Amino acid sequence: MTVLNKYKHWGLKIVPSEVHNLDFVLSKNYTPSASASATLTERCLSAYIDFSNKNCIEAINRVRSLPQYTWEKSVNGGIALKNIGYTGIDNGYIYYGGWDRITNKEFYDIFTTKSAPELPIDTSLRLTAVTGNTGLYSYPMSYNEEGYYELKGGFFQGFYKLFGYDYQVLPQYIELGWNAEFVLRPRDYEQEEDTLNMIYPENKGIFFYMGTRAENKFAQIYNADFTSYKTRERNNSGTPTDCQYFADSFEEAKEVNKKCTETIDTDFNKGRALLLYGFLTNKGTDWYGKCGCGGKKPSGDTPDEGEEVQDCSTYWTGDDGYYDSDITLSGMTFYTSDGRPVEETGYYEIKTDNKFLTFNRTKYGFTTANWDEDTEIILTGTTEDFHTGNLFLIMNRTKSGYTVDTLDSYYSATKKEYDFIKSIKGNAFALKWNEDGSIGFRYLIKDCDSETGFSVMEDSTYSGLVSSNEWHTVNVLFWIVRGGVDDCGIPFTERKMRISIYIDGYLKYVSKEMPEFNFRELDDVYSKQEGVPFNISVGGGTQGLCDSVWVDYNRAFDKILPIEQNFAGTFVGDIESFKFYTCPLEYNEIKSNYLFEKNRLVKTIY
Repeated sequence: MTVLNKYKHWGLKIVPSEVHNLDFVLSKNYTPSASASATLTERCLSAYIDFSNKNCIEAINRVRSLPQYTWEKSVNGGIALKNIGYTGIDNGYIYYGGWDRITNKEFYDIFTTKSAPELPIDTSLRLTAVTGNTGLYSYPMSYNEEGYYELKGGFFQGFYKLFGYDYQVLPQYIELGWNAEFVLRPRDYEQEEDTLNMIYPENKGIFFYMGTRAENKFAQIYNADFTSYKTRERNNSGTPTDCQYFADSFEEAKEVNKKCTETIDTDFNKGRALLLYGFLTNKGTDWYGKCGCGGKKPSGDTPDEGEEVQDCSTYWTGDDGYYDSDITLSGMTFYTSDGRPVEETGYYEIKTDNKFLTFNRTKYGFTTANWDEDTEIILTGTTEDFHTGNLFLIMNRTKSGYTVDTLDSYYSATKKEYDFIKSIKGNAFALKWNEDGSIGFRYLIKDCDSETGFSVMEDSTYSGLVSSNEWHTVNVLFWIVRGGVDDCGIPFTERKMRISIYIDGYLKYVSKEMPEFNFRELDDVYSKQEGVPFNISVGGGTQGLCDSVWVDYNRAFDKILPIEQNFAGTFVGDIESFKFYTCPLEYNEIKSNYLFEKNRLVKTIY
């Protein structure tokens, strides 16, 4: 603490101690009541979403931070998201209204991002209401004209950095500290049966998430090992979740459809399993399960007993009639914007001007006769998870040495399983309101003593601090206690951090030391992970891969992976604002923010 500054004026600077719980304040002129002089702390305020400010509401499903508050190092080079279709359909960033309202060609154009959406050229943080496209889960929310969102299972999600692009609006690493502040009110809104909270009740109350929003969805085609993870239940409960998937044959599809029809009254859900079978096998079906060829509308809602589904190239899309598709999704090869097959295993790209590598004795090697100084060389190869060994040593001039023409056989012999866990350790963090009135966190960290290689660290304040039906200001400080960063702000030693939680202007919790965040890209090429890493969710956690979409529209990722298991949940209540500071706030600044928000709530909401 300092008492006098160099101008001999009273000043106050307080940093958190290492005591687990504190509930006292030292100040020369502290006053516990809200005052008209309480002001918003603007120092290093890098994202401020004020739900009561119409300038933050771009659409009912999309919000943005106020443009006057941005991170000083933010950059936006004008980005067209050329591959966002492969990943943006999973959380509804790209929404097409559900599988029963789309044709093969329309889905193909969306999935391959034929019309690439461009990001506005500013540095505001943008969040979109999560919807998904499968119809498996509901994410209800509504805007209250008094200036807040009523969250009843829905939440907002967005990315603050794009790997491989000139786009970043918040830092990847903590330099000294960050503060995240929320004004929220828990409520007892009724929950629909298909919200994330009903499926994962232990995750209910998550109101903030930061990290990768899911594991790599392409792990399912990368020979990853999922044997230790729980498989989703299939076609036994009669709920939309079970009825929508898992028909491996026409006979099974009919049986699943029968169960669904018996337990679900809405026309929208009847016959979904039969539709899936039609798309999986490239056999046409209408969305009740019967195909009509030659432009003839099928008669009846379901096939007669024993009737076979016909092969045809005509797909009925409901009341709009037929669509004669010239695109067959089954077995089709999809390509990223850089011309590589989606099914291709990971690879890296390195730009180089090293003539020792490029002036080689392969048939593609440069010589002094054909070298152009303006030539840009990009070396490509598989990622570290897919091969071992030094290529310079194995591509030699011995009888058994590999060449550029035989290297594929080397890759096949040394290929390893894709390690999807590698990308999520230190890359998944959530804040959570608990029903006992405490505020806690969850953090997925590396754990060499665990069989899985990771563990979920969890702790919270004591109970009774954040009551239902009352507005509260929650301010969370993330601060580095050991280690440093280089001139570019990148950590150069193993650093440790602590978390401090302030509630309504009082410090209520200080954590033990823990590994700092390791927010980063997935172990894959940039073109297959647009919008997945470097995510922020406000009002909820994240879906993981529970709502992901694959080529056949509705194929579920049939394993429940760690991010879904631990972070698929939402806050139930109201949220009025979210602030993100890219430096550590001092206590008097946190207190000033609380008084500022309390004054605003008195004027606008109470």
